[in-house]
Amino acid sequence: MKKILIVVLGLTVLLAAGVAIFIATFNADRYRPLLVEKLEEALGQPVTLERLSVGWRNGIALELEGLAVYPDTGKRAKPTLAFERGSMVVKLGPLLRRDIQIASIFITKPQINLTRRADGTIQLPGSTDKTGGDGASPPFKSGPPALLSIQSIEIRDGEVFFHDKSANPPIDLAVRDLDVAI
Repeated sequence: MKKILIVVLGLTVLLAAGVAIFIATFNADRYRPLLVEKLEEALGQPVTLERLSVGWRNGIALELEGLAVYPDTGKRAKPTLAFERGSMVVKLGPLLRRDIQIASIFITKPQINLTRRADGTIQLPGSTDKTGGDGASPPFKSGPPALLSIQSIEIRDGEVFFHDKSANPPIDLAVRDLDVAI
């Protein structure tokens, strides 16, 4: 019994060391162009991302730096959504069962720029008309669904800017130093 316990303990230590070495040496930034491409495809808008990294904080931590989503007009315009740094901690055990459990999401200095057009419509970041023109929704890829749960979201030093072109004269509103914890 004692030998079995020693073997199990040894295997656990080796597994933990292997995971630690993998996370310490894994270069997630090489997948940044692929992530940007997939985000642009999903949002239908230009996206930039300065840095992507993976770490460990009681779960796998995915960290993004310098994310910006631009309106359809291109990257020279002011981004509709941007943040300085964001991180998401995913629990490892449930992930192996296709159950995505996010322990926390932390976003630093997000900036959202919203504009109400003269016709009264507001285009939110990442919202585009993805119907085929006939009002039908685009087809979704099939496959077994993954479960998703988020335990906490924290936003620090956020800013929301709203420009209303439907008013005469146009109105500009700004909310600064926005801190939110959910």
